[in-house]
Amino acid sequence: MAGNSGEAGGRSVAGRVFSVLEAFDGERESLRLAEIARQTGLPAPTALRMVRELVAWGALERQRDGGYRLGRRLWALGALAPCLRRIRELAQPALRELHERTGQTALVAALDGRSALLLDRLPSAAAQSSPFQVRVGGRMDLHATAVGRVLLAHAPEALVREVAAGLSAAGARHTRYTVVAPGRLGRELAAVRRGGVGYARREMQPAYGAVAVPVFHPDGSLLAALGLVVAAPVDPARYEGRLREAGRLMAAEVARSVAAEEAPPAG
Repeated sequence: MAGNSGEAGGRSVAGRVFSVLEAFDGERESLRLAEIARQTGLPAPTALRMVRELVAWGALERQRDGGYRLGRRLWALGALAPCLRRIRELAQPALRELHERTGQTALVAALDGRSALLLDRLPSAAAQSSPFQVRVGGRMDLHATAVGRVLLAHAPEALVREVAAGLSAAGARHTRYTVVAPGRLGRELAAVRRGGVGYARREMQPAYGAVAVPVFHPDGSLLAALGLVVAAPVDPARYEGRLREAGRLMAAEVARSVAAEEAPPAG
């Protein structure tokens, strides 16, 4: 396999493997081989070989219907990432309180490249039966989700320009409400920075809206975005106060954790 550098556009073996894994972007839990080949741009025989090796290693699992999903071994490795695991742990009290007080889907996400990485999620009763779910470890758009906009609003300007440049791509518009005009997105991000809260109304799915707030590290850097997803026609702004309280709770947990880590040893 190491000698097939000219196959599939000159991508290395590792590059082809990563492209297969990246096809599972969180929007769909299961993909068939033809879908994997289409999304990766790999020839079907190459995609099949990559998939078989990933199944053998445990990174993918084959389902009874012939589809594939991310395997338990991959999730176990991801859970070992110290930084992300710690953010998830620190978010737990805020997530639980937010979920219990609102009955809505509460989630926490962190910036990962050009996506928002879902670190944890407590679904509402309605969301549990919805076929449109992003699983923990999945990725969400920065431009069309509330947590994504919060993360993008505090991201480097180079990333903002990159995301704005991609709004003309065919996959950028998910519903007729999705913001795909760079100028409009810029105003949305400015509003997040100004008001400390971000919204996305029916932009990923027409039946849902969302609201999110930033959670900062004591050094001033953005750590994560805490959000709520609510079923339309309920205005997500209804829960802004509760979300801000939860954001302060998580920030306090982070500050306590940092202070404990930096405290000199006793004695």
